[in-house]
Amino acid sequence: MDIRKTTLVYAVDRELYNREKPYHVLSHCPDGGPSTNLEWRLGDTEEVLNIRGSDDRFTLDDHGFCFRQDTTQFSDWETPREVETQYLPSVEQLLKICVSGADEIKIFDWRVRRLMLLRSGLSADHGHFSGEPDLAAASLADS
Repeated sequence: MDIRKTTLVYAVDRELYNREKPYHVLSHCPDGGPSTNLEWRLGDTEEVLNIRGSDDRFTLDDHGFCFRQDTTQFSDWETPREVETQYLPSVEQLLKICVSGADEIKIFDWRVRRLMLLRSGLSADHGHFSGEPDLAAASLADS
């Protein structure tokens, strides 16, 4: 496993959140008010361990995550409704197989990664949904 240097994007812990919950409205705000009270900042350069090729060493019970490989014929990543009705149900089925004892699977707002990029000022194809993400980090530089 190799180590890479990267800069991650973090939500700013604002004093405002003591009085108001963090929010981001995904649709148009009819009253012209702010669509979010979130702020983002680039963190310091950090070292991230590249675990590719070591997938089987991580288990959901021991690490809180696991890796599974699967293939999909789905390709309409730019149509959110198709992602929701075609792709996400197949992910739910895969998770039911991978997570022993799971009766129900809930997928949280899968657009969060794109929102983080847009709000951070980093590049993203606004209005389009990209395919499989290759990193959870917003930026990666080879060391």
